[in-house]
Amino acid sequence: MTPAVTLDRKAFVQWLRARDGRGPRGVQRASLEGRYSSAVDDPASMVEDLLGLLRGTSDVLRYAPGVSDVEIWRTADSDGVDQGGLVVVTVDGVELSAAHLEAGDLVYGDTDDEGILRMARWKAGRMALEAVAAAASTAVADYARKTGQGGQLTERSVMIHGLTTEEQFRALEAHLGHSHGWMGRFKGGHSGIHLDHRDHDLDATITWALAQGLTVEQSRTTLLAP
Repeated sequence: MTPAVTLDRKAFVQWLRARDGRGPRGVQRASLEGRYSSAVDDPASMVEDLLGLLRGTSDVLRYAPGVSDVEIWRTADSDGVDQGGLVVVTVDGVELSAAHLEAGDLVYGDTDDEGILRMARWKAGRMALEAVAAAASTAVADYARKTGQGGQLTERSVMIHGLTTEEQFRALEAHLGHSHGWMGRFKGGHSGIHLDHRDHDLDATITWALAQGLTVEQSRTTLLAP
């Protein structure tokens, strides 16, 4: 089964090197310059920040159909923050508790003579993202087995309610990477727009719509084989 959440390593490196309008590199925005040290760094906090920055970048953190978000909820022990967290993945609108990952599950490797793990911070971030993706994928696969949703997706569509202006219509078109006019003419007076999985990235559509405060209705048809 294809993993539900995948980190594209090449796209991740390109994202790190990208420049925004203000000039600083993506790696600086993600606070991943310099060296990671297990003695001072909190890997759960690091990957929490990365997941937030990568939200909506479907070329870096890729979701299978039905998966719309992955988070990590930081946890604590009796002494305070324990540098671990609970991975939560949203599939078909349902939040699934995937797994609790400790600091050593997120970033791991050989330690030095002082018992400290050190590596480039961007590599530590990539390792932590891959650990979160693996935990989320396992949870989604288990969910599919238990609910009988592990078949072949044959049809999938999304209705966005409340999209009432041409500005919204064209903004969605641009967000999906389509050229102007790809989605046709805007018809005023309509309360929503219907998209199917043949021509559009529906997960990116859902993410965009929810960020705009719009309501989304999703339909799926799955072929199940005995």
